[in-house]
Amino acid sequence: MHKLDQAKVHLDALDESIKLWADSHAQAISGRDDTVRGEYVVELRPPDPDIRIALIAGDFICCLRSSLDHLAWQLAATAVTPPAIPSKRISFPIIGENTIDNQVAFTKSTFGIPEQAVITIRSLQPYQGGDTYKRKYLWILNTLWNIDKHRHIPLHSAVTQFNLDVASAKPLRIERFDDHAKLVFNLSDKLNVKFQPMSKPEIFFGNDQEEIMVNVENLRAIYQAIRSEIIPAFAGFFA
Repeated sequence: MHKLDQAKVHLDALDESIKLWADSHAQAISGRDDTVRGEYVVELRPPDPDIRIALIAGDFICCLRSSLDHLAWQLAATAVTPPAIPSKRISFPIIGENTIDNQVAFTKSTFGIPEQAVITIRSLQPYQGGDTYKRKYLWILNTLWNIDKHRHIPLHSAVTQFNLDVASAKPLRIERFDDHAKLVFNLSDKLNVKFQPMSKPEIFFGNDQEEIMVNVENLRAIYQAIRSEIIPAFAGFFA
């Protein structure tokens, strides 16, 4: 499964890119004295995520989703006699809601695939989980794929949590801007304001409209499920 292997290449690159972004937070928090106003100013300026992170995530999603369509086509190829080839409609369907239209689409997508393989594909459908289908990894993968393919790169948000130990000190004011924020203390409280290690910065992929927000750990879990659960489930058709 070359597409599956390439998905792993992109996943490793995604890990590395997110690590570099997280490491860039080293200078994201700083403090300075404003002796004129008698204030101590703490500035929080998290770096924006590199847009290439989202592009790599899109490549990973595309390869992983394509590996399932390739699987479906190969399954159909086992059931035809050369020089015939499988139908152009062959694909690995992923259905969230069990409607008549979706079942018609399922039948068209799997026509020509061995019956027992179709039974297995059907058992893996997100709709088997009822109303929880949006939490199924195949539905998440398929939706991310459609977002990246038809709408926009799948970047949702980046989250950085700063930790400050301010003891008894209270900020005089908090100033918020588009790309940074400032916490202003009395200069006399400077020694009571200590920087603590930041929580791990995270990047999320998805779309609010589709109710999807996943991080790289979630993407890795989807990859592992396809490699270790779905692909092996069809090994018997490729003796």
